Amino acid sequence: MSRPPGDQMPRLTKSELARHRAWLSDWHTPADMAAYVSVINNVMGSADFFGQGGVEFLRDAWLAAEFGRHRQSSSVRLVSESEQWPDFEARDGGGTERVECAEADIPGRRRGDEYREARKRNAGDGPIVEDDPIEDWIARADQAPAALSAVIATKIGKHYAGRASLLVYLNISEFGVRQAEIEAAMAPAIAPALPYFLRVWILWKDRLHGPWTTEAEWPEQTKCPDLTDRRTKEEPPGATVEAEQEVMPLGPRPRATVLSVASGCCDPTIPA
Repeated sequence: MSRPPGDQMPRLTKSELARHRAWLSDWHTPADMAAYVSVINNVMGSADFFGQGGVEFLRDAWLAAEFGRHRQSSSVRLVSESEQWPDFEARDGGGTERVECAEADIPGRRRGDEYREARKRNAGDGPIVEDDPIEDWIARADQAPAALSAVIATKIGKHYAGRASLLVYLNISEFGVRQAEIEAAMAPAIAPALPYFLRVWILWKDRLHGPWTTEAEWPEQTKCPDLTDRRTKEEPPGATVEAEQEVMPLGPRPRATVLSVASGCCDPTIPA
């Protein structure tokens, strides 16, 4: 159930966290996994969903559900707490893909605080009007390559044992004003991770880009194509590319395509 604006609900207890973790560690369809996390988010409220310690696995579960939806996986699950790595698994007729996930966002962003402040403002009557000029959209977009590179460096620095895929969730929304530039920056940003992961994927604006695979298997590495010609300069803010767009892989697999329709929403169940 949803809670009224401004209503204070207790944070999840240790027993509730354990119960949710156990459920999410069993195999479920991507749709069921997403629905389960959405209910928890609605009950907690976004301020605690993004602010309470120890609930990171809920966001990992949402990413597992999104990955499974785009990949048309039959089922997904979090790995058990005892394993600790990677974060989740996705299963289909071809086998099971083990996936470590990470989020790339504006440095220093604290979403729990953002939603807490929004909840306070929403306690009064009338609509909430936020000033978000186009200059801010561009400023956010300009930070996307560095955000991707930073999260890749962090994952490489952990020196994980074993091999798995890596899913990076790029949680930066620019309403389409720098879509082509950000897409072109993806392959160079994730390239350092290729020797350490079987595949690298990027989830951005409800689209799954990739996979990129190890550079050593691709004799003539090429950059992501410039997608500027796929868009018109007259497109209004917020416009997105509806047709499938090709992304150049770095491995010997078929050319990867963007797998889903566009959306401006980044955070699960709530606008970014």
